[in-house]
Amino acid sequence: MGSPAHKHGYPFFVALWVAWFPHCYQGTKKCLLDELSRYLKNLKFQIYTERQVPSMKLLHLDSSILGQNSVSHVLSASAVASLSKAHPGIHITYRDLAARPIPHLSGPYLAAGQASEGQHEPALQADLALGQVVLDEFLAADVIVLGVGFYNFGIPSQLKAWVDRLAIVGKTFRYSEQGPVGLAGGKRVVLTIARGGFYGPGTPTAQFEHAESYLKSIFAFFGITDIEVFAAEGVAFGPEAREAAILQAEEKIAALPA
Repeated sequence: MGSPAHKHGYPFFVALWVAWFPHCYQGTKKCLLDELSRYLKNLKFQIYTERQVPSMKLLHLDSSILGQNSVSHVLSASAVASLSKAHPGIHITYRDLAARPIPHLSGPYLAAGQASEGQHEPALQADLALGQVVLDEFLAADVIVLGVGFYNFGIPSQLKAWVDRLAIVGKTFRYSEQGPVGLAGGKRVVLTIARGGFYGPGTPTAQFEHAESYLKSIFAFFGITDIEVFAAEGVAFGPEAREAAILQAEEKIAALPA
């Protein structure tokens, strides 16, 4: 017994579409063509989606020893949330440099480049492997969000230990006759800084600010010029001052460009 498609004299390929779209059995060729058009559009969208550029990679780091009670920690989380909202498929890698500190540089670590891999002691080999992971995370990231503690006018030593693993000739910079050239350009850096006092431009103690200025310098040395800073100042002047500083910084972070 022939199918409805055969009864109407439809070609064989139309009969197949009738089998796939039963609600068109008693319909017309237009019904089948509409379904075919819809199917092809969905197929095209699926292929387009599969060929999309990989999602943005974000490296999120915190450096304050205060953990969840840290203002810079709160602000860095806000920055990541803002960027995640703008980029739903974003891939995030997180490191708490205070909770799980990276060892500071050692003489053997610096000298390791002069010896073959087989000559390294197990402890040094593990340290070298960690350094490579840290460097790879940085190089792979499109955006770096960095929660910055402000201690004695500078950055935490744990953060400095992380920076020291990045400053590698041939990876993040190289030397030329005209001077050093950064090799890690094209990235975006977002700094969220918390300061107990007031050290911003124009303040009496601005000359003592060596955290933001240092990080801007080292990232520029690596070739990164897209650097945004969100600072909460005066957080040590009491609970009300702390909350006001956080709210003011978060308002600016909420308007963070995608």
